[in-house]
Amino acid sequence: MDIRQLLIQVAERYDRTAGTGKDVPGQQLLRKVSKMEIRLPRGLRMEGNGGKGTAALSPWIGVFDPRVSDDSREGLYLAYIYASDMGSVSLTIQQGIEKLAESGKNGSKLGRGGELRKVVSDRARQIRDHIPAGIIAGWDPHLDLKARPKDWRPRAYEAGNVLARRYRILDMPMEEVLRGDLWRAAEILRYAASIERDLWRHQESERLHVNYQGKSKHDPAVEVEGLEGFKPKDSGSYVVEIKRRVQYRSRSHEVLLNSFALYIEGRGFTPITVGMHPRDLVLKKLGKEWLVEAKVIKDGNPTKAVREAVGQLLEYRYFLHSKGEGELGLVGLFTESIGVFAEYLESQGIASIWKAASGAWEGSALARKWGLTEI
Repeated sequence: MDIRQLLIQVAERYDRTAGTGKDVPGQQLLRKVSKMEIRLPRGLRMEGNGGKGTAALSPWIGVFDPRVSDDSREGLYLAYIYASDMGSVSLTIQQGIEKLAESGKNGSKLGRGGELRKVVSDRARQIRDHIPAGIIAGWDPHLDLKARPKDWRPRAYEAGNVLARRYRILDMPMEEVLRGDLWRAAEILRYAASIERDLWRHQESERLHVNYQGKSKHDPAVEVEGLEGFKPKDSGSYVVEIKRRVQYRSRSHEVLLNSFALYIEGRGFTPITVGMHPRDLVLKKLGKEWLVEAKVIKDGNPTKAVREAVGQLLEYRYFLHSKGEGELGLVGLFTESIGVFAEYLESQGIASIWKAASGAWEGSALARKWGLTEI
């Protein structure tokens, strides 16, 4: 069954007026969702929920990424949530509300009312504020489930929405559109999760001391899949000491890396940061490797960023990669276009990639040749 068929069938079969037992039409279909063969982004799983016994006012189909959260009670997850009138369904990046309702700060109970809604609404706003506008363009910060004042759970869903996209049941988009939206939502979910960890779970980074200790101990024969070797980095300011040089890095540097890692994983590359420090990022695909150095361009002037990227790429290649590991591609990653410097980097055998104003990733001829970008 495809996504479009599933969403429509649940809406057509779900009938709360038929009773309150386990045989309420539509509930049985939702219970079977986890066993259905539906093509999803790699690593994701589906689970339906129509309520236990009494039919839920707003039934939903959760889409979980275990690397983010595998539990609708806490953390961030994706969900197709139906409005109470079953006239529409929204794909939402949702916050788990159950554990928050049970206990808040210092073990105090938030409950099911306004305090819970305020907490999740504030969190959703903070997450949105940290995501670049180009990434979330076209997604709605508001979720309308036609909830009544007494319907605590749908109202909490509305407040806990980070971003959503609404579909009318009688005007459901084609499968290709729904699938593309889900793929995009999965990318934003992981991006949002890295921000959530920064905001509420991570301690401020301590001063880091970096020393070169010969060639990398990374075994090129050991492969990892997806984002298993990629750990989203903290997005607050921090200081790096390399020998006697001190570098102050903006957390927008980490936002750039996290966003690019999600994008490049979708193109079949494996992004790795674990064990790669002080390198920003290493990409692997079909036995080949690329070394990526990310730079934030300030005040629209790429000169300094390009110079630093070239120096660090050559330095890291010399100190941290053995010549016997095969050809190593060098890539400069930037927050915006570097103009004529792209041609200069190409002359040095370095590909360049940057984030366009539209939110798309663009690159130099060498970046396109290596399959890092299409534009």
